[in-house]
Amino acid sequence: MSTRSTIHDYIRQLQFPSSDSHKGQNGKALIIGGSDLFHAASRWSFLAASRLVDMTFYSSVAENNQLLYDAKFYAHDGVVVPRRELPAYIAEADSILIGPGMRRDFASRFTETQLHDIRHEDLSDADWENDTIAVTRVLTALGTGKKWVIDAGALQVIHPEWFPEKPVLTPHPQEFLRLSHKLPDTAKETIHRFLDHDREVLLQHAARLFSQFSQSPTGFSRPPEIIREVPLSQTQLSALFEVSRECRNATFLVKGPTDIIWNENELVLVSGGNASMTKGGTGDVLAGSLVGFLATSEPFVSTVVASYLNKLAGHMLYQEHGTMFNSSDLVEMVPHAWREVEKGTDP
Repeated sequence: MSTRSTIHDYIRQLQFPSSDSHKGQNGKALIIGGSDLFHAASRWSFLAASRLVDMTFYSSVAENNQLLYDAKFYAHDGVVVPRRELPAYIAEADSILIGPGMRRDFASRFTETQLHDIRHEDLSDADWENDTIAVTRVLTALGTGKKWVIDAGALQVIHPEWFPEKPVLTPHPQEFLRLSHKLPDTAKETIHRFLDHDREVLLQHAARLFSQFSQSPTGFSRPPEIIREVPLSQTQLSALFEVSRECRNATFLVKGPTDIIWNENELVLVSGGNASMTKGGTGDVLAGSLVGFLATSEPFVSTVVASYLNKLAGHMLYQEHGTMFNSSDLVEMVPHAWREVEKGTDP
């Protein structure tokens, strides 16, 4: 088996619209995010997702929702939903992203016991605005059987026992470490070992592989590549797969210069991009693309393709602008990256 895989191996597994399909048959995605502090994060996710599905629903705090109504910011690309009306839209959506731009600095007024059985009717208007813990608990409980991406603020406050079946979890390494403290002891031990040692082995392995590829003129950006074989023993891989099972068969995407993606039986690396991909919002673009693909396709494939496209879009921007680009540029570049992949001419 080759240590490298092409993006087309995964794109072939995506579900694409049929020529005789009609509106609504090619995916409905719901974006839940934003706050009075973070306005743009969920917008980037929305814009990325809206290019991939037939219908995109968006729900934020009242202040953000009003911005859409007043400025026609991007409401014409989807439906703006007050948070109290989310139960009906969760039922309608095929995939749901929760977390981008949600605040983490408000303690819940509910106790652990109350959170266990909380319903959406129990939340006040103030809770819907600021209580990320309670909102995350209520909505994930409502979305049984749906495809979820749990990101950013929601991922930082969620308890593993609240995970829906087969979620996609998108932490950066620090979020991953915080999440690990909430897991059963066996999973904690595995994750700590993975972060402290095995992750460095993976990154060193990736660096050796990618040193042979041509770089940009200034040498700071690399095209994305997918690696299927990684330098871990079968025992180590089995331990990571068990962590996925402990999290209800989650697909993990640990974000970084090399994204590390695994579920209960498979692990790959996606490497590439450049230092400008550390700018705020690039992960929100990634999460939006991911939930868009997830509406019609399986979690692992959707995650690999979204990771690859995000890095390719960043690489293409670097080719044009060096490090002088931001997340708004990135979300506009993702469709161009997709087109390059479709043509088979991606860098």
